[in-house]
This record gives sequence, structure tokens and C-alpha cells, in this order.
Amino acid sequence: DIAKEVPDISKIIISTDDNDIIDLSISLGVDVIKRPAELSTDSSLVKDAIQYTVKKLEEEGNVIKYILLLEPTSPLRKVEDIQKVIDKLKHNENDSVATFSKSCISPGRLWKIDNNKLSTFFKGSNPWLPRQQQPDAYELNGLVYGFTRESLIKYKNEDSILVGNIDYVIVDRQVIDIDTMMDFLIVEKIMEKQNEKA
Repeated sequence: DIAKEVPDISKIIISTDDNDIIDLSISLGVDVIKRPAELSTDSSLVKDAIQYTVKKLEEEGNVIKYILLLEPTSPLRKVEDIQKVIDKLKHNENDSVATFSKSCISPGRLWKIDNNKLSTFFKGSNPWLPRQQQPDAYELNGLVYGFTRESLIKYKNEDSILVGNIDYVIVDRQVIDIDTMMDFLIVEKIMEKQNEKA
């Protein structure tokens, strides 16, 4: 729904191997490219699925300049998030752009356990410093990834889709990347509230 509201998006493609998702996508008027089983495992790289999808689209005669990845596990995106990524791709000569959020945990407060021994994750960090004195960190939030078709070719052997000249968009609001059923329930409630206001 959000992708359909962005004027710069000329084609929306769902990449999946799930028949229910295929049927739903078609009912919503969205094109689907069925992903092969080997690109649909828990260890599959998203970049491989993207390259497969792009190849299929180009075989159909489509000319692709920019690609956006909107992961379904981060549904709290807004039109302006997508537009900011597009603008940075089109006007700043970036190879790739992604949305980030400030991490709620400073890297200075992270720990690791090796052989049942605790130590700070980063040597020399001081987890006892007040929060205001801890270093900031940012994490990918999964809302929007954007990259050029050219970068997929140029950096085809890289695992990452963030390659070459990388830029970022900071999102200054709560973003949830769904990893658990609890995350799903929270996002579902947030979206219900947003729909009530609309």
C-alpha cells in the first residue's frame, strides 16, 4: 500500500515461494516472481533473491535503473522514508542507501561470554559510564534499502546490498523489525491504531 503511494515507484514486485502470498499479491494487483526453493531457505541471502528477480524482469524486457527493497518484517515505513532513499539515490550519486535508527543500547554497554567468562564486547569500553557519556550506535531498521542496478553488477560477488558509495537516512521514530510473535502483536496493534486515525 505504501509503495503504491510513491510516484517514483514504477513497478512493484513480490518475490516469494509461498502460494498464499502469491494469491494475495495477485488479488492486490501486484506482480509476483516466484522464487526458487534454493533462494528461499533460512540461510539464503536476500541479494541472491534480488539478483534472480532482476534477471527475470530484464528477461521480460524491463529496463531497471534503481531497486528498492521493502522487507515485510518492517511494515511501519512511511512514504517519506521511501522518498528520502530514492532522492539520495537519484541526486547524490550513491550506489546504495538504507534507513537506520539509533540503537537503544550503546556498544559501550555490550558484553560477551566466552568459555563461561564475561568481558566487555569491545576492549576498553566502560559499561558503567552514564548513558549520556556512552557512544551512539545505529542499526539497520529494515524499512527501506535502495541501490542501483549498476551496483548489483559491479559488486556482484559481495554478500551485502549496501555496497560502493553508501548513504543513509536516519529515522527518528519507533521502528520495529518483526523477529518474534511478540513483535508481530505489537506491530499489529500499532497499525490498528494508525488505521483508526486515518
